[in-house]
Amino acid sequence: MPLIAFMLCLLMGAFAFATVLHVVAGLGDVRDRRSLLMAGVCALSIAFNLMVLLATSTADPEALAHWNKLALVFSGFTYPLLLAFFDEGVARLGRAAWAAIAASTVLLFVAHVLLPYGLQFESIERTRALVLPWGETIHVLQGRLNPWFALASLYAFLLALGCIALQWLRYRRKRETAEAVMLAGAVLFAASGAVGVASRFGLLDFNFAGILGLAVTALFVSLVHVHDHRMGREREARERLRQAERLEWLALHDPATGLPNRGGLDARVASRAPDGPAVLALLGIDHLGRMNEAFGHRVGDALVRELAHRTRRGAGQADFVARLTGDKFAMVIEGEKPEIRLDAILAAAKIPVELDDGLVIETSMSGGFTRLPSTACALPAALQEAESALVAAKETGRGRWMAFDRSTFDRDLRWSQLASQMREGLRRGEFRMVYQPRLHLADESTAGFEALMRWAPVEGPVSPAEFIRIAEESGFILDLGRWGIETAFAQRAAWCTAGLAPGRLSINLSPRQLFDPGLADFIADRLAPHGHGPDDIEFEITESVAMERIDAVLPLLQALAGRGFHLAMDDFGTGYSSLSRLQELPFDVIKVDLTFVRRLGTREGDELMSTLLGLIRTLGRHSVAEGIETATQRDWLRGAGCMEVQGYLFSKPLEAGDAGRWLVDRAT
Repeated sequence: MPLIAFMLCLLMGAFAFATVLHVVAGLGDVRDRRSLLMAGVCALSIAFNLMVLLATSTADPEALAHWNKLALVFSGFTYPLLLAFFDEGVARLGRAAWAAIAASTVLLFVAHVLLPYGLQFESIERTRALVLPWGETIHVLQGRLNPWFALASLYAFLLALGCIALQWLRYRRKRETAEAVMLAGAVLFAASGAVGVASRFGLLDFNFAGILGLAVTALFVSLVHVHDHRMGREREARERLRQAERLEWLALHDPATGLPNRGGLDARVASRAPDGPAVLALLGIDHLGRMNEAFGHRVGDALVRELAHRTRRGAGQADFVARLTGDKFAMVIEGEKPEIRLDAILAAAKIPVELDDGLVIETSMSGGFTRLPSTACALPAALQEAESALVAAKETGRGRWMAFDRSTFDRDLRWSQLASQMREGLRRGEFRMVYQPRLHLADESTAGFEALMRWAPVEGPVSPAEFIRIAEESGFILDLGRWGIETAFAQRAAWCTAGLAPGRLSINLSPRQLFDPGLADFIADRLAPHGHGPDDIEFEITESVAMERIDAVLPLLQALAGRGFHLAMDDFGTGYSSLSRLQELPFDVIKVDLTFVRRLGTREGDELMSTLLGLIRTLGRHSVAEGIETATQRDWLRGAGCMEVQGYLFSKPLEAGDAGRWLVDRAT
């Protein structure tokens, strides 16, 4: 048995096993085709050396020729497989080149299989015994060479040169020691192949040159590929480090604009030395939400990036710019007179933005600023102050800046506090309803009550003018208003159950309630359980809301009127009603605002009130005057034909129990 062939088989088997183990164990990437190609090269080396071992172990010419033919099959496939190994990651050979290589390899393989002795021999003459230096005897085949063998040898040599060229390209790109070693292996592979071919043509007497070259080449490639796996793990470690750095960067920056984010702002304030004056400014893009709705978020994002660039360009070298939210930037402006910097930035923001698709958008930004705190822990409070100034700037026209004002901030703070307390206050029973009597002016009998809401939290009573406005702005008025309707219905039912005659109950509806699509059904559903009819209930809507948004509120008003409820226009005379629009609305009661009542006793006041009452009569509506405080006012209105009145002259708003006693007293 040829010892050298046996040892090479063991060596190639170890390399193939090691390569596959690296892939399976995760030291390499199972998707790495170089690992699989290397395993294939080692497997072919095993097969080749096994065939050589079997061929050189027999003296029978036919058997030796058979095993030699099989050995050349595995040798022929080794060359294109190694070429693929060296091309992986470089990809310099295109599809056409690989198609030609595949076709040539298959053609030579078919010819090798069909010829009796393969491509190497046309005929065989004899076997020759060789004694190796360590005393072992092997047998080699001798015969007449096939002309095709020269062509096949040239083809194999060209593939070997291709391996050298591809590895040279890889080495030039990476300049790593492992690639240099692999380049040396490719050169050795080509050289050993050339020596082997020369031996077969009789130019050299070294029969194991090809085997030894292939083995050493496989050794080089396997060792370097294992090293490449280790380097791959190092690259993975570097990639993980890069990803960690990227995540760290994202933790402090906004990826859309590249500006620092809130975390970056915190870090800047924390690291800033308090050695000079500075302010914290907030800049908001005006109407960005509408632009997103109109043009899409792609356009909105492009607009944000452009305005971020303009803001950064307008800031000073020592200034700091960050993006806090979708439409908001924060700035730390160093030095005196931050107004100059803000003026320049807001002026730049007003320049129309032209996008890549030719779309031109008119833009603007508003700003607010306050004193920069000396510590990061005070930053949230400073942001609140800057936000308050920004909101004030937007409320006064947008496209401008405002400095922080303590009174405005306190107002906004109180708004936020009351808005957050109201829902819990409703659950705790802090809200209640009071009832102000309304009288028929002719005989001062009870016409009904107007239900009014009061709120008395633990800190003390809050004016209805304040908390109703906040509830309206925050949206809580929808829940609060339904609670008020339910409570008023229940109270009127209680009076009726007690045998009292409370008359018609009037309930105010806020502007936002008029856009509640389920309000009419809610009112109708709550009416019957309390034993009321629609004629017992009246809903008041202010003139300004009814006239300014007539098309929007008309469906609800018509729905309520269609169910038989009475509708009253409140604060008549303070809006901009026209006769034609008044006739369109289904109001059957019109309440004259108290400002006109207070002007009675003057010539202009008397004439104006006479005109208003005459207009109400002309429209065929029921007239009610509010805010009657003196007998003179009462007598004048009675003489002018006003139908109903309410005011402190008769009664202030009463608690439910006091209103019941008032009804009892009036009845007796």
